Amino acid sequence: WFSSVFGNGSLAFLEAMECPTYKLASLDYGRRALNRSVKATGKPIVQSCALDNAPRNCDVALFCPPLYPQAPTSLQGRFRAYDGFSYHGTDPVVPLLAAAHGAKVIECHVQLDDEPSELEANVSLTIRQLGWLVSALGAAEAWK
Repeated sequence: WFSSVFGNGSLAFLEAMECPTYKLASLDYGRRALNRSVKATGKPIVQSCALDNAPRNCDVALFCPPLYPQAPTSLQGRFRAYDGFSYHGTDPVVPLLAAAHGAKVIECHVQLDDEPSELEANVSLTIRQLGWLVSALGAAEAWK
């Protein structure tokens, strides 16, 4: 598991929780001080970014298309320079398509089925959808 870091306060909290990996959101890509603080922990960094070229200052680079929620057409092969795909939407087929096109890491927002988030309902999979996605990815992997 990992968590996004949005500032030094959240980084200190997550360090106290012994978070093993940190994610820097696409919106925080240019925040050099935050990037230095996270890098100083020595832990792996997952970075999402919407640029044509993947960032080189992280362990795992995720393509994160602009706009929320993201449409299936947001893939369009642009993430080939990346390790994976950062998905913000409600259709579990989209991250499955990303994996079929080479994404090795998929990040999805997830909400509890019985407690939909008012802030993220339009950019999150439900637990059932996540279960379907994991099963579908497992089946696709078995075909290789």
